[in-house]
Amino acid sequence: MKLKISFFVFFITFCLKISGFTQSISLSKQDPDAKLKAVYLYNFAKKTKIKSNILPEYLIVVLGKTKMTEELKKIASTKQINSKKITVKEINKFEELGACNLLFVCKDFKNQSLTELPKLQNILIVTEIEGLCSSESIINFIYKDSKIQYEFSPKNASKNNIEFESSITNSAKEIIQ
Repeated sequence: MKLKISFFVFFITFCLKISGFTQSISLSKQDPDAKLKAVYLYNFAKKTKIKSNILPEYLIVVLGKTKMTEELKKIASTKQINSKKITVKEINKFEELGACNLLFVCKDFKNQSLTELPKLQNILIVTEIEGLCSSESIINFIYKDSKIQYEFSPKNASKNNIEFESSITNSAKEIIQ
């Protein structure tokens, strides 16, 4: 009897672990580059000087639902930017946006109006929507040769009063004028 109960407990535990494992695999399939993008964002933030940075913390706002938010929160739990604690907030509507240092716009918003983006000042705007770097965003993630890379707009950075270390501009796959 004890053997049957032990086997039953083992079997249930095994099934739960397998189920959790497959769930984590399906989450990573949603955005296999989530961790890499989060590291990129952290490095962009570290190598950026925002001229009117008055917030007591470094606030990263993610517009849309993405696995990257969790990856950013992991980074935020152990790192700082310019001696400031990093806070990560996820919002679902542009109207929810308040003051922040970095705004990441998910590809889910590619069919929505983002006409407010050019009006934002002193915010590092990073997107993953094709074509936005020519008009609104400062940095846009792109895929080239099946690798995640980014394009950079010095014009949009200047409009937003943001300066970058040369390593950011030198590493960009494309410079958008």
